[in-house]
Amino acid sequence: MFEFEIVISFPGGKPHKAAVLDALFQAGLDDTIVGTGRPDVIALGFTRNGPNLEQVLTAAVAQIMAAFPSASVQVLDMAVLGDVKGKAEVIRRVRASAARKATAGDSAAFSQDFLYGPDGLP
Repeated sequence: MFEFEIVISFPGGKPHKAAVLDALFQAGLDDTIVGTGRPDVIALGFTRNGPNLEQVLTAAVAQIMAAFPSASVQVLDMAVLGDVKGKAEVIRRVRASAARKATAGDSAAFSQDFLYGPDGLP
């Protein structure tokens, strides 16, 4: 079992709290403790099982980036590693992996337009 905290910063300011919680849930992050007390960041506390720390962290960061593609993600604390060098190396690899996977997808703004006719009715 791995325990860690991740902080999300938003370049344009934090979205409304309800929108943040909805986005986290839709990305599969319903197993995290969400801290919204600061106006500029969101803190996420995780306790997850997995084969190794790197895979668990990579999965969590990928889920966060899926929910908030333009956000900045920072891993703050990992209770499982006391070795500073080992911790830094895992974080470096996770960041590199997330950077490779982060791609700008299509906008979802009009993704359901096909459900409605020109008059706006189904």
